[in-house]
Amino acid sequence: MCHAELTSTGAYGSWFDKELDWWTHERQNPNVLFMSYEERIKAPEESVRKVIRFLDLENLPMDDNFLQNVVKRTSFESMKNEDGQTLTKGLAMQTGTFCRKGQVGDWKNYFTVKQNEDFDKKFFEKMKETDLAVMF
Repeated sequence: MCHAELTSTGAYGSWFDKELDWWTHERQNPNVLFMSYEERIKAPEESVRKVIRFLDLENLPMDDNFLQNVVKRTSFESMKNEDGQTLTKGLAMQTGTFCRKGQVGDWKNYFTVKQNEDFDKKFFEKMKETDLAVMF
């Protein structure tokens, strides 16, 4: 996210508005599951269980072997290696790749202290009516 997005809607609209919109949809529509990337990274097995429950697939074998296989196949590295190249080509990206690092907190390498302070202020202003927290 660039600094300009903190003060305007940016080229694709406001990230804050999109996040709030999906959070609201989840509370109003049982067919929407709201899960953050950070949540997935912090607790991968529980995230898989949450998706299985959401999809009402609890008849699947929930043993450790099954869960570890799903976690591995849906990991950032697996998706980057298997799907990332296809996405990069499909989007006709001239430089870089569709998938970057997949590291929570990598923003610290790009934001200045001021940008981080501006983001936190805007986040708490926009999300004050929610239970959303800064997890990154």
